[in-house]
Amino acid sequence: MITTDFIALKDFILNRAGVFCSGFANVILDESTGLIVRGDGFEKQAIGIDDRYGNYFYIRNEPEIRYTDARSQISDTRRSVDETVKCYLVAIVENAMPKELIQILLDSLLQYGDKRIRPIKSISTREAAVAKEFAKIPKEDLQNALQHLYNRQVVIIEFDFVTTWNAGECLPSITPNTNC
Repeated sequence: MITTDFIALKDFILNRAGVFCSGFANVILDESTGLIVRGDGFEKQAIGIDDRYGNYFYIRNEPEIRYTDARSQISDTRRSVDETVKCYLVAIVENAMPKELIQILLDSLLQYGDKRIRPIKSISTREAAVAKEFAKIPKEDLQNALQHLYNRQVVIIEFDFVTTWNAGECLPSITPNTNC
């Protein structure tokens, strides 16, 4: 699973949903600070509640990848594994109705054709979403964040992002200037 998979999903949602000014991919939770930051090779940039982005979303992915056998039949001799990453689609939209926003986001996720998306659960209340996403920051900062959201809705959709890797396929390069 590479960062381009998440960037492609971000671009798809940005174009399909029609309600966002910006989107961010490869966002991670910085365990040392409790902040949500871009983790895609750029200098660390905090992503959170920010009026500069307008209506926006980010896809936060867990650093752990789970592997399971992907053979569809016992007679299938190809060695392949499913790589699964747990992700969170967090959307912050002005004057949005939460249930409808979740429906738009779910529709976008399920229409994405390149990889398999398995929705797990969602959070549709602003306070619960902010408390979950920013659980590691001081309570005072959490209260300040909620005050900035008086006319914005925050929702979270937790989902699994699944890709299949087949042994023997062209392996990715680990250095910048080499290809298969």
